[in-house]
Parts: sequence; structure tokens; C-alpha cells
Amino acid sequence: MVTYIMLLLFTGLRRSEATGLGWKDICLKKSTLDVNGQWINNERSSRLKSVSSVRTVPIIGKLKKQLLFWKELQEQKVKKIDPDTYVFLDYYNYNRQYVKGTPRTSRRITDNEITRFLKAVDLPYKNGLHCFRHTCGSYLASLGVEAHVIRDIIGHSDVNLTQKVYINAFNDDKVNAMAKIDEALK
Repeated sequence: MVTYIMLLLFTGLRRSEATGLGWKDICLKKSTLDVNGQWINNERSSRLKSVSSVRTVPIIGKLKKQLLFWKELQEQKVKKIDPDTYVFLDYYNYNRQYVKGTPRTSRRITDNEITRFLKAVDLPYKNGLHCFRHTCGSYLASLGVEAHVIRDIIGHSDVNLTQKVYINAFNDDKVNAMAKIDEALK
């Protein structure tokens, strides 16, 4: 669960993109991951939301370390990881029978699991897994990263959408914050 959340948070991937991610899509030596498919309707599909959804995303150090740890854990369970192995495997089906090689589907990574995890580390949780994608984009915007770079990382098709969702939100927040100071000084 930690690895999945970190992946969403530090890459801005959509839930279906993260679920369909295979080890062949991750280059730990170069610290990149390639988004070129997704898990949808119980199968891997190379058809993504838009053409710009196909992208290479840099992996930060903390995520790389976590992915290495996750891969080692997975190797202990599966014994052999080949390039086609999904990063997030589902080891058991609903009847608790071992199922080899299927990814842990989005609906199996439930809001209940996420809520339990985030409660354990004393963090609020709202708006489903997509909130981690927005957190990534918002954090990049708060650090002054340009809209076109954020668009490329999270895979938006239109920089105006990125501007509207992430950049303008921070401009409004700044105005509101400064208005509070102005109000307090009256």
C-alpha cells in the first residue's frame, strides 16, 4: 500500500496507469518510468486517456528506494520477476486462491484500505485515489514548476487544464492568504 501511494503521489499517475505498470516499464538505473498502458476492464490496454498520456516520468530518490524494496519483497513471494510481471500483483483472488501474474486491480485497492492506512499515519483522506495525482500537480505548482512541465509529468493533453487546475489555484490561495493579513491589520 505504501509503494502504491508513493507512486501516485510522486509521479501523478492515474490509478489505472499505476495498476497496469509492469517492471519492464520501470528503469531504476535511469530513474524513470514509462507510461504506455493501463489496466482497464480486467486487462492491460495500450489505449490511454489521450496521446499525451504516453510519457516518461522521472522517479525521485525516495520512490526509487521504495520500488527497490517492493521488488525485493515481490521476488520473495513470486521467486522470479520477469519484465512482464506487474508491479502491483494480486496474489489471491476473492476466494483466497493464489492467482499468478494478475495485477491488483483498482477496485481491489479500495478506499477502505487507503483510509485505514492514512488514519494509521494520522493523515486526512478525501476524494479517492485521484487526490494523490492532484497533490503531485499542486505540489509541483507550489514549488514554481512551469505549467507545461507539470502537464508533461502528469500527462494532461492541454496545458490550459494544468494551468486552471494547479497554477491558478495557487494564485487564488495567495490572494486569499494576503487578504487575511490585510483584514487582521484593520
